[in-house]
Amino acid sequence: MIRILLITAIGGLLNFTPMISLKTPGMREFSSHGTTVYAMEKDAAEVERAAVHEYVHVLTDRRNKGMDYWLKEGFSLYLAGQQPSAEAIRRDRDITFHEFQNPNAIQFAEVGGYTLAYALMEYLEQEYGWERVLEFLQPDHGYPEVTGYDKELVFKDWLMDI
Repeated sequence: MIRILLITAIGGLLNFTPMISLKTPGMREFSSHGTTVYAMEKDAAEVERAAVHEYVHVLTDRRNKGMDYWLKEGFSLYLAGQQPSAEAIRRDRDITFHEFQNPNAIQFAEVGGYTLAYALMEYLEQEYGWERVLEFLQPDHGYPEVTGYDKELVFKDWLMDI
C-alpha cells in the first residue's frame, strides 16, 4: 500500500483541518514523534489516477484560470478515469442550482461534487460532443459560449439526465 498525504497550505502553514472536515472515506490519522498526519492508503493504480487528476488541474488552470469550479473538477476526474458508481451518483444527485453555482472546496465535497462532476462531464460529452466540451478550456468560454445555453438550463437538463 502507498500512503497519500492530504495536506493543504494556508498562509505558508500546513493545515490538515479542511481535509478532515470533508469526511473523506478512508482517511486515517498517523502520529509519530508528536506530529500527526492525516493520510489514506491507496494502491498504485489509485495513486496514478490521483496524479493524473492533479496534473489535469495544472493544465486546465494554464488554459483557463476562470473556468467554472465544477468543470475544473469534472475535467480532472473524467480524464483521470475516476468514475463513480451509479449508486453514488443516485445518492448525491439531489443538489440545488445554488450549490452548483457557488461552490467552495468544502461545500463542493459535502454535496457530492467529486461524484457529480464526473457525471456532468459525461453528460456534456454525450450532449455536445468532446470537441465542444474542450472549448471550455478557452479563456472566457462558459456554458453559453460552449453549449448555447445558460448555466442554469444546462444544470436542469443534466439533473434530468442523471
